[in-house]
Amino acid sequence: MAASRNTLPLIKYLRVRVDALPRNSPLTLAPTVFLRRFCEEVRGSFLDKSEVADRVISCVKNFQKVDPAKVTPNAHFQNDLGLDSLDAVEIVMALEEEFGFEIPDNEADKINSIKHAVDFIASHPQANSDKMAENSSTELNKFLFFCLLLIQVAVSEIIFEERFEDGWRNRWVKSDWKSSEGKAGSFKHTAGQWHGDPDDKGIQTSSDAKHFAISAKIPEFTNKNRTLVLQYSVRFEQEIECGGGYIKLLSGFVNQKKFGGDTPYILMFGPDLCGTDTKKLHVILSYHGQNYPIKKDLQSETDKLTHFYTFILRPDATYSVLVDNRERDSGSMYTDWDILPPRKIKDVKAKKPADWEEKEYIEDPDDFKPEGYDSIPRQIPDPNAKEPENWDEEADGKWKPPQIPNPAYKGPWKRKKIKNPNYKGKWKTPWIDNPEFIDDPDLYVLKPIQYVGIEVWQVKGGSVFDNVLICDDPDYAKQVVEEVFANREIEKEGFEEAEKVRKAREEEEAQRAREEGERRRKERGHDRRYRDRYRDRYRRHRHYDDYHDEL
Repeated sequence: MAASRNTLPLIKYLRVRVDALPRNSPLTLAPTVFLRRFCEEVRGSFLDKSEVADRVISCVKNFQKVDPAKVTPNAHFQNDLGLDSLDAVEIVMALEEEFGFEIPDNEADKINSIKHAVDFIASHPQANSDKMAENSSTELNKFLFFCLLLIQVAVSEIIFEERFEDGWRNRWVKSDWKSSEGKAGSFKHTAGQWHGDPDDKGIQTSSDAKHFAISAKIPEFTNKNRTLVLQYSVRFEQEIECGGGYIKLLSGFVNQKKFGGDTPYILMFGPDLCGTDTKKLHVILSYHGQNYPIKKDLQSETDKLTHFYTFILRPDATYSVLVDNRERDSGSMYTDWDILPPRKIKDVKAKKPADWEEKEYIEDPDDFKPEGYDSIPRQIPDPNAKEPENWDEEADGKWKPPQIPNPAYKGPWKRKKIKNPNYKGKWKTPWIDNPEFIDDPDLYVLKPIQYVGIEVWQVKGGSVFDNVLICDDPDYAKQVVEEVFANREIEKEGFEEAEKVRKAREEEEAQRAREEGERRRKERGHDRRYRDRYRDRYRRHRHYDDYHDEL
């Protein structure tokens, strides 16, 4: 691996960044140890000796007086290759051209074999040349860029990450909320019916018409002067009909065994579905003890595949909502929540000035009606009409040509329109500073986060929650989504196969229902015929009785 001169500032920067990293952090230990070792090994030259040997041998083989078959790593120019001193000088000049630096005369005289040439070039600091940079500096830059990415991950903080692997029950506490009423549901540790990886398990709501509540304690975290990233995945495998799929962040002390719908939270985020009309994506923030829902109508996904929901809140009070790494919406807490009064309001006392001109065009005052305009008839006799040959004036009267529209007639006269020189546009009520607005520079700061919880009610259970992440690095959150979605196609194939099985089962059940219905109709038809025969026989008896009565 070789480095060009323009990579040296990058290496120095890399070393400074690595030295600034904490040496005892469990989150940064592995990458920083690796990077420190790399930086400590950085020298003035980055030429690999084996690479130099290959290039020297190739250069010597291309010399026209040399038999390529005789060229070996230890070949002597005179004894093995049969070259004289002038030939050796030409080879040295070719090597200077190949490696891009000048070999001093006193050193050139000592180079009498391939081994001597390799040893000198590999150890010489000037070998870090532009020629070498053309071949390998790109690879080095890629490597250094990768190192910087590792540093970025190292200095970012992962507050909490849950993939629901072994030991997850030690971190999560199932609530007893609604248990005494028999309305509490439980979570099942499973990858679900269809998935991208059978070992990638989450927790699934496992019963119908139940309340589900579970929470985990996390290291206390404040987002003051930091970006907050909340992300998780959920898959609705069931026909949910009505129910939630959101997640909550909690502050202060929480009795996790009593965590429920009435437990205060500082952030609620995620989908809420009900029927065909409601597919809302909640973003509810708590401010001074009051909950404020986002004013925008954000829509969640409704299919039965895994979807990632990401909420990013920044120190400038801007936010982004992402679904599957794609931005669904963004904005500001100042405008998209009714937390603070608006900065600007319309001036209700303002009135449109009397001389305000809203008409863009006006009648031309210099335009006058032409003389005789009103006497122009609407219709005139057709000048091309001729009296019919068989016209009889005594019988038909005097012939008159038919009337046709007068091309000179233009209708009632109107002044032409011209641009209004005083036009100012449509008047709008001006905006003024809201006297009730008091800015809060810490508007974005949530109460210290201490718990993360899932608390939902569902008509039909079957939702799989997974990949819960709380951190301050949107790039890391993006990488998690990409990692899980590497198996996205496998999950889709599993879902499609499950759908085929489901539809086949439903068709089979429908066929059985049709056959059962046909059987029952036949039975009812037999009973009806029996009743009809009995009714006819009864009617005949009654007829005979009437006959005897008449006798």
